[in-house]
Amino acid sequence: MYILDYELERGIVVEIKENFTNTPTWSWWCSGIITFCHQITGILSLIRCLQREK
Repeated sequence: MYILDYELERGIVVEIKENFTNTPTWSWWCSGIITFCHQITGILSLIRCLQREK
């Protein structure tokens, strides 16, 4: 389940990045925000996964 969540999130991130590649003004701060949000969602997914193990 964790792997599926991660793949889905990663797919969305890649899609968003590709959408903003054509607009250079977005790219620098948008990619930073996306990376930051993705790290948070990754950590939350990991915590959920660990809680499920108990």
